[in-house]
Amino acid sequence: MEYAYGLQFRPASIGAVPPGLFEVRENGEPGAERFTRHGVIVYDRPLTESEIRAFELVVLADDIQRDTLATEVASKLATYGQSYLELWREDQGMFESIVADRLADVRPYSVFVGQVPVFAGKVAEKLATLVETKNGEV
Repeated sequence: MEYAYGLQFRPASIGAVPPGLFEVRENGEPGAERFTRHGVIVYDRPLTESEIRAFELVVLADDIQRDTLATEVASKLATYGQSYLELWREDQGMFESIVADRLADVRPYSVFVGQVPVFAGKVAEKLATLVETKNGEV
């Protein structure tokens, strides 16, 4: 499995990235340009939180990681889940902002999850499932 990280602030060089075998790629996912200014570094292992933070890397979430993050963010919103789902229907921009804030709560380092509206939609789906389960509708 590959674990990709954006080189936002500096190119890969000795002392500028965590040790180990890695590959550097020029381009990241469309929309990630801001986080991959100096390329993408790919490891065959997940980096630790301290490595990500110390080297100022940005996690470039894959589909599996996005799904996990969406579940974790939805869990943070579950207490007032129905209200958040109403907000999703009425003001998606505000809901997206709240999702971004909660993402920072579940991961204390930068994570690129792709297009925010798409990720927020995934969170809303997970949240709807949590609300239905809580209300005994499933």
